[in-house]
Amino acid sequence: MSMADCVCWGLHLFRSSVSCEKKVFCYPVLQFLSEDRPAGINTLQTKNPLDEVLEETISDMDGVKNIEFIQGCVSNMEFPTAFKDGNSHFFIQIGISENQYEAFSQGLIEGTADRQKLINGKGVIVDNSTKLLSDYYNYTPQIGDIVKVETVDGQWEEFTVMGIGKAPNLGGDSAFFYFPQELLPMMKENVSNFNMTCIVDVERDQLTEVENEIFQLAERRGGIEVFSISDIITYLQEEMNNIKMPLYGLVFFIAVFGLISLINTLMTNIISRQQEFGVLQSVGLSSKQFSKMLQTVCFYYVAGTAILTLTIGTLAGFVLCKVFNQVGTFGTLTYHFPVLEISIYFVALFLILAAYSLFSVRYCKRHSVIERIKTIE
Repeated sequence: MSMADCVCWGLHLFRSSVSCEKKVFCYPVLQFLSEDRPAGINTLQTKNPLDEVLEETISDMDGVKNIEFIQGCVSNMEFPTAFKDGNSHFFIQIGISENQYEAFSQGLIEGTADRQKLINGKGVIVDNSTKLLSDYYNYTPQIGDIVKVETVDGQWEEFTVMGIGKAPNLGGDSAFFYFPQELLPMMKENVSNFNMTCIVDVERDQLTEVENEIFQLAERRGGIEVFSISDIITYLQEEMNNIKMPLYGLVFFIAVFGLISLINTLMTNIISRQQEFGVLQSVGLSSKQFSKMLQTVCFYYVAGTAILTLTIGTLAGFVLCKVFNQVGTFGTLTYHFPVLEISIYFVALFLILAAYSLFSVRYCKRHSVIERIKTIE
């Protein structure tokens, strides 16, 4: 396969976080280096590297427990509503295996996930739960819509939207369109192997060895791009840090601004009430009582700040996570109460409380009671 129409297949290595075993996901990463996109895709799919030889080779590796494949293809598609740029676009068509229909029916919002009905009606299940089809492709699916898929010979095959919902996690990348596996040959008559994702169950303590062997296998066979879980985690962490650091900077600025405002309020309070403090001390208010009174005033400010932070601040954080989940930009976000950050903020508040009580008493002692009583506000 020449560089002119290079489409690389990738082995992506992941760990399973839901069982005692580890899983390796092998699936295609399509990188088009040519304007002749259909030719590149068809070349890849007719010379599929995720074949029986690869399956047997991986199965023979020590620590591999089981292998399963997710089938599908990549084709040009058209919807009932035109794209914003007026062109058709390529999408992944995932094939639903016989044992996956129950999982699809559980996430169904409307329509059917009945296998036989989908096969007989040339049906497709559409996942628009992230609203990306609506936002980026100007298409909001409806039951009964006709979507067109370009076949290998340049003809357009029509399929009917018979189900709309959230697709289950099959492993690997998600897609918008899910067809019965029996309908895939209608899109690619010249393709005999529709494997797109290879999921390998690996013993937990042998994941590293299996990863290394798969890296070597990919290097020997060629035309396969390999990513390990550590590479992907590192990449995602760097991407998230690029997003988080400006946000943390903004939060830090707001926190510092709030603390400065609190200090300014307390200092304004003590300066403006000099005459009042002088009168109270002239009628018998002791220094100890005076200090306790200032501490109480400061405590009310700090307590009010803490209550607003724990209530309105927590609610705002939770709501923001929900909003971002609706947008889908950051995937699925789970709100976690920021214990460390809140603790640091509260420590800063109580340090201000302690410093204020000491400073205010010393500040007032700089002037006599008579001088403070004579102070004109």
